[in-house]
Amino acid sequence: MGRVDNQNLEFLRGALFCLHFTVALFLGGCGSKVNQTISTAEIVEEDELSSVELEYLVEDANGAFSRLIAKVNDQEYSLINESEELCMKVFDQRDYDDNGSLDALIEVVTACGGNCCGDSFFFISYLGDGHFQRSDSFGYSWIDPVIEEWETGWSVRVISSNEGINLDRPREVTERLILVSGEAVKVEEFERKEIPAIAELRSEEFDLNQFNQVKKLSIDLDGDGFEDEISGHLWERWGRIYWSVRLSKGGDI
Repeated sequence: MGRVDNQNLEFLRGALFCLHFTVALFLGGCGSKVNQTISTAEIVEEDELSSVELEYLVEDANGAFSRLIAKVNDQEYSLINESEELCMKVFDQRDYDDNGSLDALIEVVTACGGNCCGDSFFFISYLGDGHFQRSDSFGYSWIDPVIEEWETGWSVRVISSNEGINLDRPREVTERLILVSGEAVKVEEFERKEIPAIAELRSEEFDLNQFNQVKKLSIDLDGDGFEDEISGHLWERWGRIYWSVRLSKGGDI
């Protein structure tokens, strides 16, 4: 995806923040989402938002699923409760959309502490008057995202990959997202390209239902005119391959 220049970004902001629009809001204190139509007259001004003392917190419910809350001045709001069966962390808090109010980047820990799966993320925004907005989720990442400045404000750069129990060809996509009027907007995307190979052996050639499989590839590695042997053993847990090399003149690597 190409870069979004300032002119297009302002147009995007205007399109998302029109005179009358419908947004999915968290109704303050109830912890459930409702659809509510609001107009620009009801949006709290930036100077009023910036004067609010705001903090986002995650509480674990009996060591299981999480509860996301926000504290606005002396009032506590339940945004997501344990009934959604999510394990969450407040990864970062800052004014992502430059409207004077604190926003949060929430990490959804898919495995709830295990290592089976990548994690996803979403934004929480405060709109004023006890109302919050939750963006769509994005990413499937095994590493922490990078928070950095981009163009007009803060952005989140997240690397997603299809690592896991599968035999699919590796795929890695890097995305940059910004927060615009409560929505996660992707402004950059690029996919990691494969390096062309002279010869290859891939995990997709194995069968997950068969254990202790060995696949072999013959090629002259050291340029002595004789083929050497590369052996691959599938690691079923991650769909990866353990490698060993036997040279034609003897000796293993």
